[in-house]
Amino acid sequence: MKIIFAVCVLSSVLFAQPLPKVEREFRAAWIATVDNIDFPTKRTLTADEQKAELISALDLAKHLRLNAIIFQVRPAADAVYASKLEPWSEYLTGQMGKSQAFDPLEFIVTRGTQTRHPGPRVVQPLSRISSVSEDDVG
Repeated sequence: MKIIFAVCVLSSVLFAQPLPKVEREFRAAWIATVDNIDFPTKRTLTADEQKAELISALDLAKHLRLNAIIFQVRPAADAVYASKLEPWSEYLTGQMGKSQAFDPLEFIVTRGTQTRHPGPRVVQPLSRISSVSEDDVG
């Protein structure tokens, strides 16, 4: 058994391929908005408090030397950005469709560009439905 193990180790050392040089890496953090997991942490935050949370997340990403943010923009068939097609998310204001003057997606993109923070390189548009009743399906 020891001989088989030694042969395996020796062959892996002798025939190992060098790893290719990494030109670029994708190092990202996910900011989840569904159920107020990451942002905003409460449905009752003011626009300034929401901005502060996003700045804190971007600062942490920069400190950790991340180069991308994955920002969930469609948590539950709604939107965390100004849209003519979809209602504002209930996770921002506590009520689906209740508008606010602050657009989190616009803010995080603009802030990332201006300050060289890792802006959203991937915007996660998937949504989920937490419960479905018979009335919802017809």
